Amino acid sequence: MTILQAERSPGTIDELSRMATVTVDLRTIAANWRTARAAFQGRALGAVVKHDAYGLGLIPVAETLWRAGCTLFWVAWLEEALRLREALPDAAIYTLNGLAGHGPIAFAANRIVPVLSSWPDVEAAAGACIDGLPVAVMADGGLMRLGLTDGELHRLAGDAGLRARLDVGLWLTQLAHFARPDAPENAAQVARLRAAIEPAGPSARLSVVSSSGVFHAPAFHFDTGRVGSALFGVQTSLPVRQPVTPAFEISAPVLRVVEVPAGASIGYGGDVATQRPSRLATLAIGYGCGLPRTVPGRAHVAFDGMKAPYIGRLSMGLSAVDVTDLPTGAVCEGTRAEIVGPSVPLEMLADDAGTIGNDVLIRLARGLPRVYR
Repeated sequence: MTILQAERSPGTIDELSRMATVTVDLRTIAANWRTARAAFQGRALGAVVKHDAYGLGLIPVAETLWRAGCTLFWVAWLEEALRLREALPDAAIYTLNGLAGHGPIAFAANRIVPVLSSWPDVEAAAGACIDGLPVAVMADGGLMRLGLTDGELHRLAGDAGLRARLDVGLWLTQLAHFARPDAPENAAQVARLRAAIEPAGPSARLSVVSSSGVFHAPAFHFDTGRVGSALFGVQTSLPVRQPVTPAFEISAPVLRVVEVPAGASIGYGGDVATQRPSRLATLAIGYGCGLPRTVPGRAHVAFDGMKAPYIGRLSMGLSAVDVTDLPTGAVCEGTRAEIVGPSVPLEMLADDAGTIGNDVLIRLARGLPRVYR
């Protein structure tokens, strides 16, 4: 067994160089925001930064967007909204998951607008000792997750007493077929929403589109839009790509390179064996870092554009790739493998793993140290 090592002096490699990392390009996020804002034809466009800005860091991302001109933000929970309020005192902030068990006073006191997503939410907000509480209302567009039914929307829109206690600034829905902006089901969904809130009058403001719709569904732009995935360069409508640039790269260092004979078993269980004398590289990334366990046998990494397939089961913090076909010396201890980047697009890795881009991004970004540039 021959172990190949990089020549280096002790103490010259810092801690991050020995770890898998996600590198976040804040300038690209700002540029993607400007591209989305230029494409949106409605009144206001807000940035969706829920779940810690898709794992890329709520505060650094939001502050970057604020400096780029974004003044409206969408998060999932009150806890995220409070963190964001502290960082951006003058921003407009909405919570997409409604009250989520919190009292309306907590929202009003911090100038945070809850998106009411159930009838109990409506009742709790209307029962608060605050006349004209600023709220938004989510319509269930057919996903059967959160949102008021058509009947509940009609009831709220037509109840002058309720609406006197609630200042409904926006009526929202999430297109069930958002990945296909021209799908006829989307037009039917919007028509149902407009019919349900007709008692609220023609001045009712709508928020319908998210990332793919911002670029490809101007008929649904209405008043306010929401852009999330596109800010980070994640494609959510592959039939019609959005004109945005990936704003992150993920890499992991090689910990060891070893020559093995044909028939060597790789990883736990020994269910994968080399078919020829091979050269294998062990990477400092595994499922504990967010790498999907389904990638071996399907996906690959890259070294300076040269691809190497995963081989054998992942460990919690380690994985193996087959670098036999790469030039000798191209990969050694300390060389960084591209996990996601120009040669391994997020969508490709997600497809190989049997999932979607945002799933892979959030798993990896949450499990790894971040480096901002």
